[in-house]
Amino acid sequence: MSTPQRVVVRAVITEEGDLHLCNTGLALLFGVPESDITPGMEYPAEWSRRAARRVNEAGAHTGQLGLLAALGYWCELERDGAELVVIEQP
Repeated sequence: MSTPQRVVVRAVITEEGDLHLCNTGLALLFGVPESDITPGMEYPAEWSRRAARRVNEAGAHTGQLGLLAALGYWCELERDGAELVVIEQP
């Protein structure tokens, strides 16, 4: 029996309460290849609109709301059933 594939997403919550995702998480959220994301870049407005659509679509399919539920949905759908592992760091 093989070990199931896992996709690891690092999520950092700042002291101000802002959430920062690693490139893997951003790629799942925006629906773009990780190679399109560069550190410190300003995200195109279309990516923000796409992220909102993807969160809403995931909620419609799963009945669950929120970013983590959306990331899990897209991970399973786009990464061949891989398990999402979120590491939250303070």
